[in-house]
Amino acid sequence: MLRFLSLALLFVALPAQAQKTVVDEHPQLIGGIEGLIQEITYPETAKAEGTEGTVFVKFVVDEQGAVTDAEIAQSVSPELDAEALRATRQARFTPGKDAGQPVKVQYTLPIKFVLAGEQTEDR
Repeated sequence: MLRFLSLALLFVALPAQAQKTVVDEHPQLIGGIEGLIQEITYPETAKAEGTEGTVFVKFVVDEQGAVTDAEIAQSVSPELDAEALRATRQARFTPGKDAGQPVKVQYTLPIKFVLAGEQTEDR
């Protein structure tokens, strides 16, 4: 069972004009964190092996709010990585804006997989 998920450590704007790194409005996850958590299924093989940890997924939210260019920035295991990528790729956002215009925004999303019954704070 997935116990908890944290969102959005890093926002970086990727507008057409180079070198701009801050946006006026960050993208917002449609359905919120709870909606994303509900989409994640702990892989059976990872459960059986007791695999836990935080997968970092890096991606871009485009001008329409779709997730593009998703990749693993920090891996835990192939099973957890694949599930984190799958859930992230299907997520939808309201687009980020800069000067009132939709822009691409880069995110790094940490997804923490913890098996039920485990009490850890450092994973």
